[in-house]
Amino acid sequence: MNVFSYLNHGRWVVDCPKCGKRGSTLAEPKPSESPYSAINGEYICPNCYPDMVIISRRTATGVIFNETSRTIARARAKQNNEIYEVVFPDNKKEIESVVGLRRLDYQNWEPGETIKFLQEENELIGAK
Repeated sequence: MNVFSYLNHGRWVVDCPKCGKRGSTLAEPKPSESPYSAINGEYICPNCYPDMVIISRRTATGVIFNETSRTIARARAKQNNEIYEVVFPDNKKEIESVVGLRRLDYQNWEPGETIKFLQEENELIGAK
């Protein structure tokens, strides 16, 4: 099953099809912003499967997750058919380019919004 990404404050995010925004996480790895994210294009909800985010230790560069817990959680998610493939829009780079002209809190995009719509929004908010 697929989960569709959306842009929120300049970050690509996915929501859980089962529990919604409670399971939101980054769609792309960005350890400086969040230690947990979709990995290799796969999303397993950290809310539905909290063992995905059990931390073994913290380091100067981030966190190290407990691999045993993650392996067990991944097996449960697979058994329940709840490992999702993250889908990005075909024109991801173009979307990033257009909304990148905005302040960070306005760098948003939802599936279905066209480039023309985003450009019109840019005009309305004075993004150049």
